Amino acid sequence: MTNHKWNVLNIMRFYTRIGQPFNAKVYLDFVTPGDGPLGRNKTIPTLSEIQLIIRRYIENGWAQRVEDNVVITSKGIKAMQDREYKTSAAYEEKRKIDYIAKGFARPDNRDANGKYVRGGVSSRKQKKETQK
Repeated sequence: MTNHKWNVLNIMRFYTRIGQPFNAKVYLDFVTPGDGPLGRNKTIPTLSEIQLIIRRYIENGWAQRVEDNVVITSKGIKAMQDREYKTSAAYEEKRKIDYIAKGFARPDNRDANGKYVRGGVSSRKQKKETQK
């Protein structure tokens, strides 16, 4: 499922970078293939919904209107970066919890100073101990 609220900003940033005009119609053309939606479960927003999202971004100061074109501002780029940081930190935390739950977590082999401390016995020592 596409989060159109943030996807509009991403595509707006792309069109601003390449110097092409961007508006709600351009976004819908970008998201929807020429044949229309590919499947039943793919929900395409209406033109008025995208226009409402763009209008909110202009009110927030994340975008500004230049004639018929809508351009992302530095405040909008900063908001996108903050969101990416928060979501990536949340995904990282979830991955840690999942690894621990599955038993794949590596033990922390560092002492208080941050130096690496060898953990366990080497395979050569294990072989010698089993041979004795």
